[in-house]
Amino acid sequence: MFKMVFKLFFMSRRNDVASIVFKMFVFAGLAWLVVTPFADRVVGFSFEDYCNDEDHASLVDEVAQATQGAWQPENVTSSFDEDSDRWVVTFAEGGTPVTWRFSQSGDNLSTTLIDKLNAHAQERSGHTLVEIDTEDYFEGVMLPTDLASAVRALAA
Repeated sequence: MFKMVFKLFFMSRRNDVASIVFKMFVFAGLAWLVVTPFADRVVGFSFEDYCNDEDHASLVDEVAQATQGAWQPENVTSSFDEDSDRWVVTFAEGGTPVTWRFSQSGDNLSTTLIDKLNAHAQERSGHTLVEIDTEDYFEGVMLPTDLASAVRALAA
């Protein structure tokens, strides 16, 4: 049954209304099956409105919480450094200070920060942020890296 649905969903080139609606329902069902057991690992944010001092720190905290305690940065702060015209995120890990500096276009969240955050969380916790939807609002789920790789392989 799964193989038949998989073929219909991923292999079908039909674009009539019925096929598109069917694909939407199948995708929603697959997303629900993947995300529901990991609801406490979901990370969501808008790419816009990252212009206040603690906005970036809140994102770091949210990603850390989604690792279920596997990565626990302490004293996370973020601010804009007017001298360098860059954003600065600082935190500590086991007493060791960590500082990230990055540029950002206006109020739009820097993809450099997202990449850095995902790589760091993966290195420290063994979890990877898997994108579910990134059109207007980023939604992702923090999964153990081996499971994340399997999910990405299925989606490819």
